[in-house]
Amino acid sequence: MGRRLAALLFAVALGATPSRAAAQRLSIQGDRFAVDGAPRFLTFVTYFGASGALDVDADLAFLRTAGFDGVRIWPNSPDGPRLMRSDGTLDAASLARVTFVLERARTHGLVVDVTFTAEHIQGLDAAHLATAIVATARALAAFDNVLFDIQNERNAHGPAGRPLAPADVAAIAASIKAAQPWRIVTASNAPGMTPDEAARFTSDARLDVTAYHDARTADWHTRERIEATVRAMRANGRPAYLQEPTRYPFPSADRAEYFVAARANAERAGAAAWCFHTELGFDLSHARFADRLRSRPQPEWAFVSALARGQASRSTTSGSSDAARRAGR
Repeated sequence: MGRRLAALLFAVALGATPSRAAAQRLSIQGDRFAVDGAPRFLTFVTYFGASGALDVDADLAFLRTAGFDGVRIWPNSPDGPRLMRSDGTLDAASLARVTFVLERARTHGLVVDVTFTAEHIQGLDAAHLATAIVATARALAAFDNVLFDIQNERNAHGPAGRPLAPADVAAIAASIKAAQPWRIVTASNAPGMTPDEAARFTSDARLDVTAYHDARTADWHTRERIEATVRAMRANGRPAYLQEPTRYPFPSADRAEYFVAARANAERAGAAAWCFHTELGFDLSHARFADRLRSRPQPEWAFVSALARGQASRSTTSGSSDAARRAGR
């Protein structure tokens, strides 16, 4: 399977068009994401350990060719040099590393979900978290292929290991918008919050996107459940981002078919984006991401193989359509 997928990805890379390989600007149109002005359903993958990754360029090139549209990173991850300090300043070496990741992502046509985890910075409080996030926004002003998640699962985690209060989320979001009105901002909540509650929280905090973390139930991938979830999330008129569907070894997550179905059902239901959430994206310092994914045939490598086959099929269909249009001139 490894050699077949490698050949498939090489063929896709040869057929990639410049427009598909140069996504520069992430924006919102209604309740959809748009890349370079074109509305598109986005497929992300967990890449939390980006700052400490062994080979960022190879990882991102592989992911883009396999059919992913974006990665979700943790700049404060313990698996890499941490971006923030407790006084709200930024570590220069870590900032350079994050900047490098974003540059390579932009080169490979990927968008990036930059998710902050205040609990990983000892002594950081909400006020200094706000200072650090705004400083990060200013430092990354040149990158419009990025969205910010103010705090991962903010109702369970945050500064000093305590939840980040809704008022703090709203204040930080307002501070980011004051500095960069165009920056897309969200804040995610831990599993247990209903889709309706998540949508209301997004509206109340004046966030741009509803980022939902699945409750890890056995039916998480089914059409009925995902349609109900996305319908509730979209009630506020904002993009519905299924940011953390379940992952192995949670219920009904040991086979790629569950993830393939979940992604397809999310797109069919009108979600703006879906993330392939894998624990293999945490520590990336000892092996390339493709090799880590390949090390687990189910569900990771089988899902990536399925996504790549779909990407190859789309590229072939697009190429045939372009050829037919040229022949008809």
